[in-house]
Amino acid sequence: MFSGQLQAGPAHYWQWQSIVDAKVLTCSPTQLGPGWKKFRGPFRDSRCEKLAIVIK
Repeated sequence: MFSGQLQAGPAHYWQWQSIVDAKVLTCSPTQLGPGWKKFRGPFRDSRCEKLAIVIK
């Protein structure tokens, strides 16, 4: 049995950049596929406007 409490927060969003056209950016919590690379983040919102503070 666990004596501590587990807490899960909302998923972070990441800004993804197309490797075909570097000007194309999109926001998603999951990887979009082989044609995309993680560009910036994490963010707290689905528009990738509010940066998340991550404490490790």
